[in-house]
Amino acid sequence: MLRAPRSVLTAVLAVRLLDESNAFVLPGTFASLRAEIGLSYAQASSSFMAIAVGAVAGTGATIAADYRSRRAICSVGALGYAGSLVVVGSAGSYAVVLVGSFVLGVASTAMVDASEVALADLAGTGGGFLGQRHAAT
Repeated sequence: MLRAPRSVLTAVLAVRLLDESNAFVLPGTFASLRAEIGLSYAQASSSFMAIAVGAVAGTGATIAADYRSRRAICSVGALGYAGSLVVVGSAGSYAVVLVGSFVLGVASTAMVDASEVALADLAGTGGGFLGQRHAAT
């Protein structure tokens, strides 16, 4: 049985920590977004909800990890994650915040799930189609 190097395991755990911490980024910026662009509480909560909807939509990236380069999926997810944070942080309207939040959810799922599927493959925890099994859980 192959063992994952500690650096790989640490990287995957750091990615999961980053993913879980994103739940606090947007609520943490609410006060400044409210002051700058006049977001209401309803608009803020719908933008938080857009992250979850984006995460569900990003499940396609998890399944794609069975057929495409996991490294590329994870890298594109990381770039999308960073880009969406910039979009939300520099948003001038509610629509931009909403789109940035949705992309944040999609990108975070792509980044995290592709890296987790790659680690599971490296550890030899099962046969093929690990992304489809991961998406089903």
